[in-house]
Amino acid sequence: MSTTIRLIRRATLSASSAAALAEILRLARRGLRVCLRHRPSEPGARKSASFERDLEALSSLPNVGKDLGHACPAPALVEGNEPPEFWAREDGDEMVFFFAHPKSRELSYPMAHGQSLCRESVVRKVVLRPFGREVDLELRFEPYRSLLVTVGRHGEPTLDDLGYVPPEPSTAGAEG
Repeated sequence: MSTTIRLIRRATLSASSAAALAEILRLARRGLRVCLRHRPSEPGARKSASFERDLEALSSLPNVGKDLGHACPAPALVEGNEPPEFWAREDGDEMVFFFAHPKSRELSYPMAHGQSLCRESVVRKVVLRPFGREVDLELRFEPYRSLLVTVGRHGEPTLDDLGYVPPEPSTAGAEG
């Protein structure tokens, strides 16, 4: 099971926290990896007799740890020296990745005139790991462009043209 649940210190699991904890314990006993960074406390004035017992049982399982690396030992879906921000979606036999232009990390609000100005391509080398395989890829970001990459379960990656080229931003009134 590849799902991970993080319990955060003093997290209110719900009005029926003991029931939620019992369900997490049930799933952890079946192999769910759990990251229990801090010992949660049961909310409310009326405490359940089972909450502390279930929390002790959960904490003692070998697939329950305090760090996320223990709970998620699988390698990252996207790795690289400076990987761009991304989101990914599995769509049948394909994994679709949207990569934001790396300069988008530098944006801040309110934006100054010319802040997004970009006249050169930016290249990032990444390793994608869709469907348990590794795909080395060089991403070339043209000015103001993001990328959409589709990787089939058994095929090569394809770059999909998003078809949008924004106008160059105005630098009139820009400082510096």
